[in-house]
Amino acid sequence: MKFSQIPYKRVTFEEIEKKANELLKKMNDAKNVKEALDAFYEYNEFSDKISTAISMSYIKFTLNTEDDFFVTEKEYYDEIMPKIQDIDLKFKLALYNSKFKDDLKKELKDLLFLNIEISMKAFDSKIIPHMQEENRLVNEYDKLLASAQIEFDGKTLNLSQLGKYKQNT
Repeated sequence: MKFSQIPYKRVTFEEIEKKANELLKKMNDAKNVKEALDAFYEYNEFSDKISTAISMSYIKFTLNTEDDFFVTEKEYYDEIMPKIQDIDLKFKLALYNSKFKDDLKKELKDLLFLNIEISMKAFDSKIIPHMQEENRLVNEYDKLLASAQIEFDGKTLNLSQLGKYKQNT
């Protein structure tokens, strides 16, 4: 199957939030290590589906930055990504603070818990609006670069086409 034949479906923030809250409850209500692990593995599988949708959208956008549909999709995901990070951290905090943490560490290894500690230091929901603004500005800058047309050597070239003139041959 070719990449162009793979169907794309937007994952909405509402879907993400609903499912993540269900899994968060499942983690918090776990009565034993097995239930906590089941919630963790189900969350990972769910997270993979979200990542796949976002990656597909981004790839399709980069293949044609003029495609209005995927421009809109990229803007949508750029807007909700900081909120997804917030949801993700909430789930990981539930894992980190689980009453079964010692047993979970044996199964999931210390690196996961170290990464959660780093995430706790690096992310705060207060910065979500700033992250959204940063994403918007990066998109604006990328569009500006992609649309640049420079007259050079009697031709109109974009920035990547100018690259060959940087070489001394």
